[in-house]
Amino acid sequence: MHRIILREPKNVEYAIKSIQAVKVDPDKPFEVVIREYKRNRSLEQNNLYWKWLEIIGNTLGYSKDDMHEAMMRLHLTPRIVEVNGETIEAYSTRTLKVREMSDYMTKIQAWAAEFGIALPVMEE
Repeated sequence: MHRIILREPKNVEYAIKSIQAVKVDPDKPFEVVIREYKRNRSLEQNNLYWKWLEIIGNTLGYSKDDMHEAMMRLHLTPRIVEVNGETIEAYSTRTLKVREMSDYMTKIQAWAAEFGIALPVMEE
């Protein structure tokens, strides 16, 4: 998959050239989609987040998946989901925007510090 974010005219030119360079084959069609760009948490944040969960989990004796669940329940506001008349609290980091993920991770870092757990920071 080739993804191009259009922020300035040179990005548009690059996108046009990329499309023109595609070898069209009726048996292997391509799809071009243009939509407003909405950035969720960054890949760097995600990688650091899972590294943190592993560090915290190893220190406290839990798996990183267990820590993921615990951190969401401790530091995120749940979505309320209605299923067959039953109300369920759902937690997820998937749709957090970069700023929201940053705020969430700041809470986790402060929480971990209470247990004397030092977490690495994101490299510039």
